[in-house]
Amino acid sequence: MKIDLNSKESEKKYLLGIGVICLLLFPFFISTILPSGIQDERALSRFILLKCPVFFFFDILCPTCGLGRSLISLFLLKFKVSWSYHPGGILLYLNIVIFSYFYFFCPSIYHKVLNLLKNLKKDKKRVNFLTVTIIGSYLIWNFLRSPLN
Repeated sequence: MKIDLNSKESEKKYLLGIGVICLLLFPFFISTILPSGIQDERALSRFILLKCPVFFFFDILCPTCGLGRSLISLFLLKFKVSWSYHPGGILLYLNIVIFSYFYFFCPSIYHKVLNLLKNLKKDKKRVNFLTVTIIGSYLIWNFLRSPLN
Protein backbone atom coordinates (compact mmCIF):
# COMPACT_ATOMS: atom_id res chain seq x y z
CA MET A 1 0.00 0.00 0.00
CA LYS A 2 1.61 3.20 -1.17
CA ILE A 3 -0.04 6.51 -0.28
CA ASP A 4 1.04 9.69 -2.02
CA LEU A 5 1.11 12.39 0.64
CA ASN A 6 2.79 14.96 -1.60
CA SER A 7 -0.36 16.72 -2.68
CA LYS A 8 -2.64 18.58 -0.26
CA GLU A 9 -5.67 16.68 -1.59
CA SER A 10 -4.07 13.30 -0.87
CA GLU A 11 -3.09 14.45 2.59
CA LYS A 12 -6.63 15.66 3.33
CA LYS A 13 -8.11 12.38 2.12
CA TYR A 14 -5.63 10.43 4.25
CA LEU A 15 -6.47 12.45 7.37
CA LEU A 16 -10.18 12.13 6.67
CA GLY A 17 -9.70 8.38 6.31
CA ILE A 18 -7.94 8.21 9.68
CA GLY A 19 -10.84 10.16 11.20
CA VAL A 20 -13.47 7.88 9.68
CA ILE A 21 -11.68 4.74 10.85
CA CYS A 22 -11.40 6.23 14.36
CA LEU A 23 -15.13 7.01 14.34
CA LEU A 24 -15.90 3.47 13.23
CA LEU A 25 -13.81 2.07 16.09
CA PHE A 26 -15.09 4.51 18.73
CA PRO A 27 -18.25 2.53 19.65
CA PHE A 28 -16.06 -0.30 20.98
CA PHE A 29 -14.85 2.05 23.71
CA ILE A 30 -18.30 3.23 24.79
CA SER A 31 -18.72 0.36 27.23
CA THR A 32 -15.76 1.63 29.24
CA ILE A 33 -17.43 4.99 29.91
CA LEU A 34 -21.00 3.78 30.49
CA PRO A 35 -22.39 3.30 33.99
CA SER A 36 -22.51 -0.34 34.98
CA GLY A 37 -26.33 -0.31 35.04
CA ILE A 38 -26.62 0.10 31.27
CA GLN A 39 -23.73 -1.98 30.00
CA ASP A 40 -25.89 -4.65 28.42
CA GLU A 41 -27.61 -4.74 25.05
CA ARG A 42 -31.15 -4.85 26.47
CA ALA A 43 -30.68 -1.64 28.44
CA LEU A 44 -28.92 0.11 25.56
CA SER A 45 -31.52 -0.99 23.00
CA ARG A 46 -33.99 1.39 24.68
CA PHE A 47 -32.00 4.22 23.09
CA ILE A 48 -32.54 2.99 19.52
CA LEU A 49 -34.82 5.63 18.07
CA LEU A 50 -36.01 3.71 15.02
CA LYS A 51 -38.19 0.81 16.08
CA CYS A 52 -39.17 -1.99 13.71
CA PRO A 53 -42.37 -0.86 11.95
CA VAL A 54 -43.32 -4.43 10.96
CA PHE A 55 -43.21 -5.56 14.58
CA PHE A 56 -44.90 -2.37 15.80
CA PHE A 57 -47.87 -2.54 13.42
CA PHE A 58 -48.28 -6.28 12.78
CA ASP A 59 -46.66 -7.86 15.88
CA ILE A 60 -44.51 -10.21 13.77
CA LEU A 61 -40.74 -10.39 13.49
CA CYS A 62 -39.28 -9.35 10.15
CA PRO A 63 -35.90 -10.62 8.89
CA THR A 64 -34.15 -7.47 10.14
CA CYS A 65 -35.44 -7.67 13.72
CA GLY A 66 -32.51 -7.78 16.12
CA LEU A 67 -30.12 -5.82 13.91
CA GLY A 68 -29.82 -2.92 16.36
CA ARG A 69 -29.30 -5.21 19.34
CA SER A 70 -26.76 -7.14 17.27
CA LEU A 71 -24.73 -3.98 16.65
CA ILE A 72 -24.96 -2.96 20.31
CA SER A 73 -23.76 -6.41 21.40
CA LEU A 74 -20.94 -6.20 18.87
CA PHE A 75 -19.81 -2.87 20.31
CA LEU A 76 -19.93 -4.40 23.81
CA LEU A 77 -17.62 -7.14 22.47
CA LYS A 78 -20.23 -9.86 22.94
CA PHE A 79 -19.72 -11.52 19.57
CA LYS A 80 -21.71 -14.69 20.23
CA VAL A 81 -24.68 -12.70 21.53
CA SER A 82 -24.39 -10.33 18.58
CA TRP A 83 -24.48 -13.24 16.14
CA SER A 84 -27.48 -14.76 17.91
CA TYR A 85 -29.46 -11.51 17.66
CA HIS A 86 -28.72 -11.10 13.99
CA PRO A 87 -25.73 -12.25 11.90
CA GLY A 88 -26.25 -9.26 9.63
CA GLY A 89 -25.06 -6.87 12.34
CA ILE A 90 -21.52 -8.21 12.31
CA LEU A 91 -21.48 -8.59 8.53
CA LEU A 92 -22.86 -5.09 7.96
CA TYR A 93 -20.30 -3.52 10.29
CA LEU A 94 -17.41 -5.44 8.71
CA ASN A 95 -18.51 -4.33 5.24
CA ILE A 96 -18.65 -0.70 6.31
CA VAL A 97 -15.16 -0.88 7.85
CA ILE A 98 -13.64 -2.72 4.88
CA PHE A 99 -15.14 -0.45 2.23
CA SER A 100 -14.18 2.65 4.21
CA TYR A 101 -10.61 1.40 4.43
CA PHE A 102 -10.46 0.65 0.70
CA TYR A 103 -12.05 3.99 -0.19
CA PHE A 104 -9.53 6.05 1.77
CA PHE A 105 -6.35 3.96 1.67
CA CYS A 106 -6.59 1.62 -1.35
CA PRO A 107 -8.56 3.53 -4.00
CA SER A 108 -7.44 1.22 -6.81
CA ILE A 109 -9.01 -1.81 -5.08
CA TYR A 110 -12.12 0.23 -4.27
CA HIS A 111 -12.55 1.19 -7.93
CA LYS A 112 -11.95 -2.41 -9.05
CA VAL A 113 -14.75 -3.56 -6.76
CA LEU A 114 -17.04 -0.82 -8.10
CA ASN A 115 -16.26 -1.83 -11.68
CA LEU A 116 -16.91 -5.46 -10.81
CA LEU A 117 -20.29 -4.52 -9.37
CA LYS A 118 -21.12 -2.42 -12.44
CA ASN A 119 -20.24 -5.33 -14.72
CA LEU A 120 -22.24 -7.70 -12.54
CA LYS A 121 -25.22 -5.39 -12.83
CA LYS A 122 -25.26 -5.96 -16.61
CA ASP A 123 -25.60 -9.76 -16.19
CA LYS A 124 -29.28 -10.20 -15.29
CA LYS A 125 -29.01 -13.94 -14.57
CA ARG A 126 -26.30 -13.45 -11.96
CA VAL A 127 -28.11 -10.50 -10.42
CA ASN A 128 -31.32 -12.52 -10.15
CA PHE A 129 -29.44 -15.50 -8.70
CA LEU A 130 -27.67 -13.36 -6.10
CA THR A 131 -30.90 -11.56 -5.20
CA VAL A 132 -32.81 -14.81 -4.71
CA THR A 133 -29.91 -16.33 -2.76
CA ILE A 134 -29.55 -13.38 -0.41
CA ILE A 135 -33.27 -12.93 0.18
CA GLY A 136 -33.77 -16.68 0.51
CA SER A 137 -30.99 -17.10 3.07
CA TYR A 138 -32.31 -14.10 4.97
CA LEU A 139 -35.81 -15.57 5.10
CA ILE A 140 -34.54 -19.02 6.05
CA TRP A 141 -32.52 -17.49 8.88
CA ASN A 142 -35.64 -15.61 10.01
CA PHE A 143 -37.72 -18.79 10.17
CA LEU A 144 -35.04 -20.86 11.92
CA ARG A 145 -34.16 -18.43 14.67
CA SER A 146 -35.97 -18.39 17.95
CA PRO A 147 -39.03 -16.08 17.95
CA LEU A 148 -37.79 -13.56 20.53
CA ASN A 149 -34.18 -13.14 21.50
